[in-house]
Amino acid sequence: MSGTTNDLQLVQGSFITAIGTVTAAFGSTPSLVPVKENRWALELCGNTLQATGNAIEADAEGTRTVEVMGKEIQSLGNITVIAGLLQDLETERSLRYIIAGNLLQATGALVSFSDQIYDDPYPGKALIITGSLLQAAGNSIQAVAGIYMLKDLRLGLQENPAHLTLLAWGAWVQAAGTILAFIGQYKKYEAEQ
Repeated sequence: MSGTTNDLQLVQGSFITAIGTVTAAFGSTPSLVPVKENRWALELCGNTLQATGNAIEADAEGTRTVEVMGKEIQSLGNITVIAGLLQDLETERSLRYIIAGNLLQATGALVSFSDQIYDDPYPGKALIITGSLLQAAGNSIQAVAGIYMLKDLRLGLQENPAHLTLLAWGAWVQAAGTILAFIGQYKKYEAEQ
């Protein structure tokens, strides 16, 4: 880390993260994408974009901060979800990876939030903070849905539509958070130009 923040790179990373969460949210929504293999591909692509975007944002910061660590944890969470998606999806192992990945992403968002609230005021700050909280909430909802799905799998039950709906809700809440964070990051960048 060089010591100076690359604001344009922050905007670019935030944009890639937002595109990734929206892509993954489509993949988590059976009513929008009925073919399971297509949903899997969207979730894989979306989490790859999210991991990349979070890593770009972490790299853009000029110094090592708590917020940077939060972005790194989020990226690690996405990579963990990817590892779960690359397993046989009908296994406990796959679901455990996905649950752990979502919990890591939620933790990373909260770690970033804990640093962001102490920043001096700037245009877009409220959007970025709200975005971090929504991301944490969305990932937590997805983790809870995954826990329910794991329980169903252990009991030999069919896939429960209510749990898939909960998963989709969590994905869209997370997507809303990343969109708000991107808008906030862009407002900050614009004000500094």
